[in-house]
Amino acid sequence: MAAGVVDVEIFVNCRYCYDIRCEVVGATGTASLDPPGTGTVLRDGRHARPGPGAWDGYAATAVAESCVASLTGGRRTGVTLVDRPPLYP
Repeated sequence: MAAGVVDVEIFVNCRYCYDIRCEVVGATGTASLDPPGTGTVLRDGRHARPGPGAWDGYAATAVAESCVASLTGGRRTGVTLVDRPPLYP
């Protein structure tokens, strides 16, 4: 498992609108959510706008479960995913 640092900031009293932002910065590229929820990936000098799929839902659930385990256990936890089947690009 690669080491990493996660910073989560939550602002629940936003009065100007319902606003959700997310950005993941990695060694080989970045991915971010753009309003109203489409995604943008920047990698190798190219931009792509992928839509979420079933694999994304699985990965998001694995991350959320790891977050809950970290919160309740008071320690860092890893995210474990099964190998992605060839069905998913």
